[in-house]
Amino acid sequence: MEFIYKLIIGIIVFFFLYYLLKPRRDSQRCFSESDKKEILKRQNYTCATCQDTDWRLFEAHHRLAWAENGKTNIENGILLCPKCHRKLTRSYDK
Repeated sequence: MEFIYKLIIGIIVFFFLYYLLKPRRDSQRCFSESDKKEILKRQNYTCATCQDTDWRLFEAHHRLAWAENGKTNIENGILLCPKCHRKLTRSYDK
């Protein structure tokens, strides 16, 4: 029984240390509303690719992908209409 307790404590300590020591990355994946408004102004309220003007439907996109350590900030963000966003994200699968 003592072995099981030591094993459980060892597992808990391992995962605790793993969590503390693993490299951190930008935990904020989604753009804030204020970031989106700033990007929208920068783009003159148009889609970054097709110049569509129905900005209420626009979706935020990272120029350098978040999965590739792209930051979630105004400089790395663009807003796209849903059609262009689908095209762009599907092109990554090829």
